[in-house]
Amino acid sequence: MRYLLDGFRRRRTAPAVEDDLPIDALRQPIDLLVFTESETFTLAEVRAPIGRISDWLNSAEEIRGHKIPDPSPAGDTWISLDRSGCLIVVPPVAATDPKLRLHRSRQRVSLRLGPIAVSGAAHTPAGTEATGFLRRHARAFIPLTDVSISSPADASISANVAIVHLALAERFEPVSGTATPR
Repeated sequence: MRYLLDGFRRRRTAPAVEDDLPIDALRQPIDLLVFTESETFTLAEVRAPIGRISDWLNSAEEIRGHKIPDPSPAGDTWISLDRSGCLIVVPPVAATDPKLRLHRSRQRVSLRLGPIAVSGAAHTPAGTEATGFLRRHARAFIPLTDVSISSPADASISANVAIVHLALAERFEPVSGTATPR
């Protein structure tokens, strides 16, 4: 039995080739649409980690990229994303393996983040109420799916996924009668 477990552990480790590569070589550049209270911009050529963007936003790792539109005269400056002022981050659409997804119930929620209104589906364990569960979950950034974002400065935007800064939400409430299994 021990041999089987040891073999299992060996198969789950990364190939030795990756150990010699710098961490940035394992990342793919992506563009993130970022909403703050005062502006909406694209952070381009961000070196995203392999894994979920919401986990990365909740980590302490620095997020750097090119700001588009860039107000600087040089036009080619790297900036660090200030998470504390970040209300919403919309990552690019990514194909994922359905076998890796957690199958959780979906509950429609609505949020008010400064001047921006957001509605989308929160995915929570069966039997939980989305707003209570997510507030207790103690994560600043949470992903929502099938999202609609309305801002006074921009037209309404629809996205497959948006990651919202729940800690900055002025209002966070369920949309009644929307729990559906996934």
